[in-house]
Amino acid sequence: MKTKHLLPTLGLWTATATLAMGLLIGGVPRPAHALMMTFDAGSGTPDSYTEDGMTVAGHYYPNGDGHVRLGDNNGDGSPDLKNLSGCCASPYEFTFDGAPFDLVSFDVVKISDLGAANTFTASSGAVVSATSLGTFFLPSVDWSGITSVAWEQSLGKVTIDNFVFNASPTSPTPEPSTLALLGTGLAGLLAYGWRRRMQGN
Repeated sequence: MKTKHLLPTLGLWTATATLAMGLLIGGVPRPAHALMMTFDAGSGTPDSYTEDGMTVAGHYYPNGDGHVRLGDNNGDGSPDLKNLSGCCASPYEFTFDGAPFDLVSFDVVKISDLGAANTFTASSGAVVSATSLGTFFLPSVDWSGITSVAWEQSLGKVTIDNFVFNASPTSPTPEPSTLALLGTGLAGLLAYGWRRRMQGN
């Protein structure tokens, strides 16, 4: 193959490979980045509290104020979220910017009554009862792609902290580097086509 034909051919292959790589990388969902509600920016009894896009709100009882209870409820020097039975808090609902999310885990840091009956129910119907202290990890098969979590407290007081979740990827979002690859590949193909057209004239 003559040199004058070799260079345009190499340019075509390079442009095509660059474009293909950009499409491939752009079409692969990125690993989910874990977010965590630590409740550190909250205190008192607001109607709702939002952190990293996740919002927890109280659903009012007829005889209560329904506000979320924020503060250092377990005395460790760090704010957390307390749920009370009956009158003043429960149930709570967690939602994420109107988008699906994956609940990974949460910490139960205080229970006023070891017989406290409280449940976390996902929009998928999955349920977990947090009746002891410690970290509760949720199985991804039941807690992925959910739109809400309801926390129902029917006895005593339970306090949680470190509510860990991921945004559920719905479609891959191209990063700047991916867009650069796509642009370079397209520019190379256009340049090759223009060169061929000029040579044909």
